[in-house]
Amino acid sequence: MSKNLRKRSKAYKPKQLNSNAHFKALVMARPLSETVKTKFLSDVDVSILAMSRGVADIDHFHKLATMVEICAVMVKGVFHEKSYEPFIIEAKNGLYRSKQRYEKSGAFGLDGPGLKALKDTISIFSDVLDNITGNDLANAIDIINKNIKEKNFYTPEMMAA
Repeated sequence: MSKNLRKRSKAYKPKQLNSNAHFKALVMARPLSETVKTKFLSDVDVSILAMSRGVADIDHFHKLATMVEICAVMVKGVFHEKSYEPFIIEAKNGLYRSKQRYEKSGAFGLDGPGLKALKDTISIFSDVLDNITGNDLANAIDIINKNIKEKNFYTPEMMAA
């Protein structure tokens, strides 16, 4: 008997179609709204302020790390802009030093070069947000999540190689 004519071993339950999928596709294909951009940038500004004053928690660190990673993915994979890479690398190094400081002392903080690099990266992030769609942002976050699952983390030694 052919494989297609065999009786199913369990009940067939087709997936229900999303009746709003076309609206979601249209929304994701548009550039990011000003509300979304403002939310991202205000979260980053609050995180930088908390890190510079030494009152940051792990959420502030993660918001800054996500901002830097989105910039890195978009600059490397979409915009191919080499002039931004030194700022992003220095921002990653500053966050790495901040993480090491947290592991030793229990408090997040930024040194001068790290703070300057993160402030420069905010302007890059603002440019990135002005030029991407919702799909681009979702794809960048998927790439970041894939790297986290594969334990492909940034260390300063990676850039020296």
